[in-house]
Amino acid sequence: MRIWLPVAAEARLTFSAQRMAGLIGGKSQQETSPPDEGFFWRFDRFGYVQHVDMETLQGLAEDLEGEIWLDVRPGSFATKNAPIGLIRSESEPTEEQWKKLMQCLTVGSDRSYGTDPRFAMIVLAEIAARALSPAVNDPGTAIAVLTIELELFHMWAENDRKTKERESPKFDRLYVPEITAEDLLFDAFTPIARDGASMIEVCLRLQKALRALMHMDH
Repeated sequence: MRIWLPVAAEARLTFSAQRMAGLIGGKSQQETSPPDEGFFWRFDRFGYVQHVDMETLQGLAEDLEGEIWLDVRPGSFATKNAPIGLIRSESEPTEEQWKKLMQCLTVGSDRSYGTDPRFAMIVLAEIAARALSPAVNDPGTAIAVLTIELELFHMWAENDRKTKERESPKFDRLYVPEITAEDLLFDAFTPIARDGASMIEVCLRLQKALRALMHMDH
């Protein structure tokens, strides 16, 4: 049974959605550093961020006549009382506004394929690593996963390029951390390189995948 097929199908949906694979509709935090002063947004519970309600956050930023720098995105792990963002505004949010800010983040004990591209890539790599274990010894599955991962990289690069070419983001008061190529490379290839190091067919396919990425227009 090709257990990677349903994961690959979910991953394609996530990586093909420009908002999910890009900046979820906001501006890049890497391109605009947060201000030196502002109001730290500290979270009130533990869990993986599964969804960010950007529409409501934008509205709150407009009400505050300010901007919000997020340190989390879907897939990030939030911890209680730790800063997850910074709010730049003339006045501190009211108690009711803080409550609404907290409600903009959906957290849970698990990560979600639908909004978290890195998680989809990690699960695919774990499937490949398990297939390369001595008990399973199935290099064919690892090679198939590498092919899917290469396709996902192409989809991410296309969406990332389109996002950066866009003149005005939908949520222009919100700054979001990017998914970087380095992040995806680590997620996708580290387990396969580690567990497939003794299998020549896996090593060759991995090198071909990396060479293909070198020629990707990004």
